[in-house]
Amino acid sequence: MKLYGIKTNANVKKAIKFCEDNAIMFEFIDLKNHNIDAEKINFWLNFCDVKTIFNTHSTKYKELSDKNISDEAKIEMMAQDSSTIKTPVIEHGLGGEVKLAFGFDEDEYKTTFLAK
Repeated sequence: MKLYGIKTNANVKKAIKFCEDNAIMFEFIDLKNHNIDAEKINFWLNFCDVKTIFNTHSTKYKELSDKNISDEAKIEMMAQDSSTIKTPVIEHGLGGEVKLAFGFDEDEYKTTFLAK
């Protein structure tokens, strides 16, 4: 399981704590030091739409004079600046197929990651 995020982000901290508290092994990919390329973003878009993963709270987005930008421009922005990706992103293969979780939702995490 891979957990993408920036360690100082409150929701990323919650996701890391949830995983650690429940002995869930994960690989942390620090987006502060590692940009995600457009190929990976387009892979994620097989599971959701751009709105789901684009961070409209990022400084870069807030600084835009025209916020009405295309999905293609958003993908390019996310590939250039990982702070424009809504985090955490958890990429996992539970159940034998690739699945993604965006943001932190404790109830969703319990349902998805904890054995019944």
